[in-house]
Amino acid sequence: MKRLKRTFIYMLAPAICALLCIGTAFSFSKTISAYANPTNEETIDFGTDGITVDDKTALDALIAELGGASYDDLSTKLDGGAKDASDFATAKTVTLGGVEFNITYVSKADYTANGTTAGDIIVTLWMAKSEIKSQWNTAASDTPEDKYPTNMYSSSIIRSTLVGTPYLTEAGAEALEGTGEINDAWLPFNDGGAFYNYLATPANMAWQETLSAVVLSADKYNPVDVNYSNEAWGTPSGGSFYGDYDYSEKDGYADWQHDRIWLPAMSEIGHYGLWSTTTAQISNTSIYWLRSGWNRNAHWSLFCGINGGDGTGMTFGISGVRPAVHLNLKAADEATKLFEVTVNDVTTKYFSIEEAFTAANNSSTAATVKMLADAQTTDTLTVSQNKNITLDLNGHMLKYNNDTETASVIIISRNATFTLIDSDKLTTHTITSPATNEEITINGGLITGGTANNGGGVNVRSGTFIMEGGTI
Repeated sequence: MKRLKRTFIYMLAPAICALLCIGTAFSFSKTISAYANPTNEETIDFGTDGITVDDKTALDALIAELGGASYDDLSTKLDGGAKDASDFATAKTVTLGGVEFNITYVSKADYTANGTTAGDIIVTLWMAKSEIKSQWNTAASDTPEDKYPTNMYSSSIIRSTLVGTPYLTEAGAEALEGTGEINDAWLPFNDGGAFYNYLATPANMAWQETLSAVVLSADKYNPVDVNYSNEAWGTPSGGSFYGDYDYSEKDGYADWQHDRIWLPAMSEIGHYGLWSTTTAQISNTSIYWLRSGWNRNAHWSLFCGINGGDGTGMTFGISGVRPAVHLNLKAADEATKLFEVTVNDVTTKYFSIEEAFTAANNSSTAATVKMLADAQTTDTLTVSQNKNITLDLNGHMLKYNNDTETASVIIISRNATFTLIDSDKLTTHTITSPATNEEITINGGLITGGTANNGGGVNVRSGTFIMEGGTI
């Protein structure tokens, strides 16, 4: 894996820290301001309505940026190992729900959880730059023995602003009494948000289960001698914690593993971090918090400086918030496919109507092709010999678009059965009538464009055609 050495770690002097730790009242911005990686100002924008069939161009651009010709091609290439941020130092950013992200890591899910299946491609995205700010926590106590230490991420107010969880309001308290309020900027990534169903979680990733600052920094000029809290949601791959700073047995310690949006840790973004981030990717308009609690003081957490230096600050200080998400590329790929093929209650999605008919013809039992969008084809679609295929127009238009040939849109072969249905009869289409050359309006789905005299829409050679819906 590529490694880039960056700015030397520095520790804040108490006087400097005092400037950062301003006040104890909870405060965070409701206004988002993100900037592209300065080495490339282009972005791949998926809009604000989640990932839909309209985002196929954006998805193809992202897959190409990741080095694949298709999802399956990229999946094969990733069998050789993950790609880190240094591979994407000059890449386009990715915009989801108005938030702009850098590409920092591309790997595969190790575990099936939270709607993601092991083996799915996961693109780890880290907010490009941010002016959003928050306290890390409202309470401050240097007591690691507390039920909820003040630098334990799962019970922090900064996590609450990301995912709405309850938080610690008083050092030493036995219960989390703060009421979580999610910053508006992060709503698209939470339950009910437009991108929620397209995100994996840390619980899917083995590398987040075992993160260890000690192991990752072992070959660096300034290695870390003990692990930080909050870095791994499971057992770190090596090293140990200082004194009582192993929080893994405390209530809710690893709850953040199920979050769709989360703060990165020092061992992910730091100068020895797994992601191998560049200085340009790390830089920001202000210092910003990390997930890592400092390893020798229970009311200090780590932050990253404007130009990549890192240090520690009191948890009730106010600093920037640059969260990360795991985009499930498999879920995004499925969302942009336009045609479903169902065989024995198992549904698979395809990009084109031609691919869908090929899959249906390859089935040994009856298959249903359902259209999720209008389609044009330059090739006649065939129901092969002895096959049984149902086409659900679902309110959409299937158009043959090849004026140079005389052909039908669909041909039914010997002993084949073709059934046409339409589950959405409310959608309307305005077309030019082949018979009168006048504009007409069709309610529901339709087949049009065939030019053969003996069946321009559906040509029944010697099979069976059952028409239960739609218009030809």
